[in-house]
Amino acid sequence: APTEFVFSMFDPVHHADNYEIEEYIGESPHLSEEVDRIKEWRTNQPHDAVTFVEAVREVCSRPLEEESVSPRLRVMTPWLNFIVKEYTALFHRLLKNGTKIQLLFRLPDPSRWNNLKQEFLTRIGNTHGNLELRTYTRYKKYKDHTQLRKHKRGEPDNEGDSYVSETGIHGKLFIAGTPEDGATLAGSANLMENSFYYNPEAGLHTRHPEIIQTAADYFDLIWDLAEPDTIDESVYTGKTNFEFYPKVYQP
Repeated sequence: APTEFVFSMFDPVHHADNYEIEEYIGESPHLSEEVDRIKEWRTNQPHDAVTFVEAVREVCSRPLEEESVSPRLRVMTPWLNFIVKEYTALFHRLLKNGTKIQLLFRLPDPSRWNNLKQEFLTRIGNTHGNLELRTYTRYKKYKDHTQLRKHKRGEPDNEGDSYVSETGIHGKLFIAGTPEDGATLAGSANLMENSFYYNPEAGLHTRHPEIIQTAADYFDLIWDLAEPDTIDESVYTGKTNFEFYPKVYQP
């Protein structure tokens, strides 16, 4: 089965229309050399290397492009931001054509949740009942988001606890279809602009059935563990203004 190396780094071509490379470089000779070396590497890019933008698009669109692919897409990405605009139309088509999308991400703060609603969920429109969202929260003893934020800031509570540094998943994983007909992409890149067009990121994209099966089993385990933090569809469909919804697991 074909396997490709997946990468991202600062992309001079993508940013050429947004601002001049010279402005990015400024008076730094080190940045100038960096951009030149990146351009050279990309000019001579190995045949088995593709960008995260290309790989994510290929995996996510596979249920649409190949009729034989099972209509299911699993996505694990701790963070999402405005890059999802590029995938709004694709996700809309997937949902409209009966593809079930499972989106698993880290518990966001209210501002990130509002951005996700406005820039992605409300733009998708009718989900046709095929989109399910879950947030995996590691610290399940905290009863709500306000209490969790207090702990992250190091503020004491009645129990005397001090600091919480992490609140959820860190893996980035995209799985389309089944092991027999699908593809998987695993790497370091979130579904966000920094990961796609700025940061040096790396991963692997493969259609090897055994690897897809293992990746799917892993995703399904975390998905099941996140069941208490499922976000009800009524909260994110057809509305733009409502209170922050996702809650830390309440036993």
